[in-house]
Amino acid sequence: MRDHDLLSALHKTPNLTQIELGKTLGLDKTTLMSQLDRLEHAEPIHRQSDPRDRRTGIPQITAATHSDEFERFGRASIALALFSFPE
Repeated sequence: MRDHDLLSALHKTPNLTQIELGKTLGLDKTTLMSQLDRLEHAEPIHRQSDPRDRRTGIPQITAATHSDEFERFGRASIALALFSFPE
């Protein structure tokens, strides 16, 4: 369920820093980083540096996740990808 919450937060409020995202979701840094690492490995997100502070990451939903194909098939594909990776 956390993956869905995290992806939903990124979709609704793009350009949150990792710190802002953690506060929004009520996740500690360790838990958030673990979630982001797994999602980045499964490829529904990628992280980029914040232009204001390059030490800070901004998780972004990938273009493929935003595509029309995602709307039709993506949720099931992401769920399968996430469940195929050990936590």
